[in-house]
Amino acid sequence: MSGPDKNNRNFARYVKTKTKSRTTVGPLITKDKRGLTEEKDMAEKLNKFFSSVFTREDLANIPEPEKEQVQSRMKEIRVSKGEIKKKIQKLRKEAAAGPDGIKPSLLQQPEDSILLPLEMLFN
Repeated sequence: MSGPDKNNRNFARYVKTKTKSRTTVGPLITKDKRGLTEEKDMAEKLNKFFSSVFTREDLANIPEPEKEQVQSRMKEIRVSKGEIKKKIQKLRKEAAAGPDGIKPSLLQQPEDSILLPLEMLFN
């Protein structure tokens, strides 16, 4: 493999070797002075601790929120197909997919056919 993607990975690998911070969890010491080194045991111990410090809400007595007076409304934001097209063209094709799982290269292939649906979605 060659090109910018390989260079980015090589650079990231190099930077990682120069990073001083190595964050790890454990070993943990229990109240009875027993050491926990297994990941599962440590996860269970941490889960038990964090569960103990959170409060349980009284769902039977939820207060009613106060009514707020709206002074002014937000102005309407309109997005045009031209603006969407410019943003899509600026995406790096080799970039990773976002949380929606859609890769930039997928958006750029049938670009014109998705502009209207995207405009409708955003507006």
